Amino acid sequence: ILADLVLKYGKDYVFISPIHNYGTLDGQLNYDQGLSLCLDLLRKCDGIIMCGDYFRSNGCKMELMNAIGWRKAIFKLEDFLE
Repeated sequence: ILADLVLKYGKDYVFISPIHNYGTLDGQLNYDQGLSLCLDLLRKCDGIIMCGDYFRSNGCKMELMNAIGWRKAIFKLEDFLE
């Protein structure tokens, strides 16, 4: 999905994926440390794209709540796939 977004919108947006940035640290950090890294990354972004069943993920819900609090632009993946 990330590659599709970059190819379609790469001139207008920079897409950053915490999974792609921090996936190699899997098993080296506990849940809270990993979430903290993701939230630090989100703080530096202009917005967030919520993907898949994000409402079932505690981490995604935490990212969404922080994005709202930080007044970030919030999108659903479907907004970009139309």
